[in-house]
Amino acid sequence: MSLKEGYLEKQGGFLKSWKKKWYEVKGTTIYSYKKKGSEALSQIPIRPKYTVQACTEGKKSHCFKINTESRAYLFAASSDKEAKAWISTIKELISNSSSSNASAASIKPQGSGSIAPNKKLSVEDFDVISVLGRGTYGKVQLVRLKSNAQLYAMKTMSKRRLAESDQIEQTITERNVLTQIVHPFLVGAHYSFQNEVKIFLVLDYVPGGELFGRLKEEGNFSESRVKLYSAELLLGLGHLHSLGLVYRDLKPENILVDKEGHIRITDFGLAKKTAFGETTNTFCGTPEYIAPEMLLKQPYDKVVDWWSFGILIFEMLTGLPPFYDENVNTMYKAILHVEVEYPSGMSGPVKDLISKLLDKNPKTRLGAGPTDAEEIKAHPFFNGIDWKAVYDKKTKPEWVPKLKNGVDVTNFDEEFLAEPTGFSFEDPTLLDTDTQSAFAGFTCVADSALDALE
Repeated sequence: MSLKEGYLEKQGGFLKSWKKKWYEVKGTTIYSYKKKGSEALSQIPIRPKYTVQACTEGKKSHCFKINTESRAYLFAASSDKEAKAWISTIKELISNSSSSNASAASIKPQGSGSIAPNKKLSVEDFDVISVLGRGTYGKVQLVRLKSNAQLYAMKTMSKRRLAESDQIEQTITERNVLTQIVHPFLVGAHYSFQNEVKIFLVLDYVPGGELFGRLKEEGNFSESRVKLYSAELLLGLGHLHSLGLVYRDLKPENILVDKEGHIRITDFGLAKKTAFGETTNTFCGTPEYIAPEMLLKQPYDKVVDWWSFGILIFEMLTGLPPFYDENVNTMYKAILHVEVEYPSGMSGPVKDLISKLLDKNPKTRLGAGPTDAEEIKAHPFFNGIDWKAVYDKKTKPEWVPKLKNGVDVTNFDEEFLAEPTGFSFEDPTLLDTDTQSAFAGFTCVADSALDALE
């Protein structure tokens, strides 16, 4: 039951633009929604030391401000009466959180650990258990927070390597995406911090390993299994699109399986924020999954994700992407000019879905319409799907990882598991002042996360 609800305008933490959303107060947390009854976009847990007050903000009237340890949240109500009602409610929340010690609340409904909001973290606060993966700029390790024994995946990246590859801005975007996400099928971040040479993202730990590993071991999946995975992916991608994000790197390596067998999309290093109707033109992604319009260097939008979605569905069913070739140039020509060949055992509805997702014309591709993911959800392949049950994870997956204990990492690649844990040494004198300045403000506690993408 909501203690208070209604539409408010809120100023973004980074872009400073105002957006109108539906807000609800439940318990000691303020939730935001695109509209009433939709999925939650973000949360602001109220803590004992927070304050709230009426304020004046430029041309906006009926404003109030929630002050936290790390930033101020600015809102505009429809009238003075509404603003006063919100202030009164929030003051009561602050009082309740003080008396009930509600500061242990976590921003992530799927998370189970928390840290005092004033706590500034460092690597010394964690025990490192195992390496889980490695990328161009660093690695991901399973860690345990010493204060409460909560497990996380810690992504570590070298500032020097990010600077040399001109990836600083994109990394800041990734941090902003991760700290904003509240969704059952997307990996989110709880904390970020830095030292002189590295940045650290403390993420949800998803113990079932990569979907890539499952495909490698099993060869392909049944159509019923693919239907549930696809439904969960569809909800996750649709949520990203509702936030104005193009994901741009959907592939089995970026999909993890949780302890119950459900999937979670991870790695938002290529995510791009776009305004409604806006396009972008950066060539990026993984060759097997790149859409024709990107290969043709045409402006593109979120519809490139639906192309990759179609590629992935085909791959889950057959074991290989439809246009795969060891020669990348040959593969690119196939993406542009060759039609998909379907194996005989594939059902009519899934072939029709894939063909509509792999429409080489982005304007007529399934999902290109104004309703985005809703258009795809209505396809006959998904007939019989209870979308609420899928979102609530009440639909049982066909495969559930076998875990001996909480730190069983056997579902991850043995190549990474064999690597020594810890953090490599880098000389801080190799970093110039401009690079260090670029990471100012990178440190973030998720329960006061920046709404940088709003």
